[in-house]
Amino acid sequence: MQDRRQRPGLVVRWPNPEAHGGDQKEMPVRLVDDPPPLTFVDVPAEAEALTSVRRALADWATLAGLPPPDVEDLVLASYEAMANVVDHAYQLGQHGRFRLDAACTADLQVLVTVSDTGRWHPQPTDSSSHRGRGLPLIHQLAHHAEVHHDQRGTTVRMGWRLPS
Repeated sequence: MQDRRQRPGLVVRWPNPEAHGGDQKEMPVRLVDDPPPLTFVDVPAEAEALTSVRRALADWATLAGLPPPDVEDLVLASYEAMANVVDHAYQLGQHGRFRLDAACTADLQVLVTVSDTGRWHPQPTDSSSHRGRGLPLIHQLAHHAEVHHDQRGTTVRMGWRLPS
């Protein structure tokens, strides 16, 4: 078996709707075989775009060998990180994009990183709101998680241990 660190990655470039003559919010993606690193680049920061990424990530995590409960946790935590980009990274009317990277490490971990180049824009909340629970949920679902904000954007890194 080839060392995971030496395998080429799989890069999915989100189609540009203008170049394809229409609005492409969802792109069918299926992965087969032992997964190389998975990278989505230039994903529109729009709720409709998250479904395809979430499906591909679930397939990838299953092929990576995560147990089904951890696959569910990875998919939900990653979705929350992507939804935070949609809700908080870009101002209304600004057409932002994000990137998702997923990889298996030599020390038997699955790492998922969601990054954007926007600025954090908190949504107004009140005490009865269902909002504001995404980051605590990410920290609860991932075996380890960290969030970094700076002038270049926000990066959420999450990790899960693979069974040995």
